[in-house]
Amino acid sequence: MDQLEARDWDIIVIQSYQHEADGTEPRSSYTGGDARFTEPEASVGYLLDYFAEHEPNADVYYYMPWATTKFYGSDTETGYHAMAKYTETTVPNLTGTNSGKSFAGIIPVGTGIQNARTTYFDALRFSSGTGSTALLKDPQNGLQYDSQHLSFGLGRYIAGIIVAETLIPQEMRKDSYVLPTVKDSPAVGELPQEYSVIGQ
Repeated sequence: MDQLEARDWDIIVIQSYQHEADGTEPRSSYTGGDARFTEPEASVGYLLDYFAEHEPNADVYYYMPWATTKFYGSDTETGYHAMAKYTETTVPNLTGTNSGKSFAGIIPVGTGIQNARTTYFDALRFSSGTGSTALLKDPQNGLQYDSQHLSFGLGRYIAGIIVAETLIPQEMRKDSYVLPTVKDSPAVGELPQEYSVIGQ
């Protein structure tokens, strides 16, 4: 939390671990049994109170996670629906236990990634190339570069433009405001510009 106090923040974004949102994995295994972090509702309430105390003017957003192939294999739709239900029904009602601070909004990355999986993006399979680092791999498994993380070229591109479209206020979107295009991948090379159109 040192970074939180290092400067004044306008926006704070928090993200749940996928299985916190769909409720299929007990959190006690990695929280040390601390009651504040045993259930998602308790930990979010604690964090919102902390933000209310240390950054009372900051808007807090919930970053909706995506269903990963690590946990759902090829059946990401099941995981997505569980997380969508949590995001739509539980998240808007979560508030700080003492402060009453609530989320300013939801960044629907999970929905964007799941929508992209209905396109041919989900079928893309590229080689990672030689000498590429893990962070620069393009899709090896649809929109993910491994079984959990989003791919550099497409998955993270889609997540990034969803964040931008959610957080950049209309008054900052002047005539010159345009979304960036998908970046070429050092591992794969130039990507078709239609990827940008479909991604957006």
